[in-house]
Amino acid sequence: MKPLTRREFIGKTALTAAALGSVGSPFIRSARAGEPGANEKIHLGVIGCGGMGQVDLTDFVANPDVECVVICDLDDARLAKGLEICEKAGRRRPETVKDFRRVLDRK
Repeated sequence: MKPLTRREFIGKTALTAAALGSVGSPFIRSARAGEPGANEKIHLGVIGCGGMGQVDLTDFVANPDVECVVICDLDDARLAKGLEICEKAGRRRPETVKDFRRVLDRK
């Protein structure tokens, strides 16, 4: 069997990707089965509301399909800042916890 050249490999890979994209694949559909539906909100739990946590929270609550339901941090000032970010975005007040395991235990 003759080895493929780089050009042949790229061409065949592109052709396969195009075929899967137009026909659909059961593997692709099964991977999407766990995604939320079009009408469902994504519930967010933030663990650590320091500098990057605040930036991430600000970016997430700017999306109308994301709802922050819990903020976790040991520092009360950071918890307050997270609540302030949600309030400024016009969102409901999330629960606050200090133990990250309570966030992970949520359904």
